Amino acid sequence: MSTLVDHYLLQLKTLLPAKQRDDIAAELRESITSAIEEREGALGRTVTDDEVNEILRGFGHPIVVAGR
Repeated sequence: MSTLVDHYLLQLKTLLPAKQRDDIAAELRESITSAIEEREGALGRTVTDDEVNEILRGFGHPIVVAGR
């Protein structure tokens, strides 16, 4: 799971301004982690890679997220 999140954030970080890159990625990691934990709580089990991908799609493509 974390590999998928790490890959998503790596893609995003390359598109962000250098000065804000780490802060924005850290905030987004917290939001993604929260969403994953919520889903796991609702399901009563660990999420699958497909479910993590679905959560990441909900956040948006890295290009779109970086543009915000």
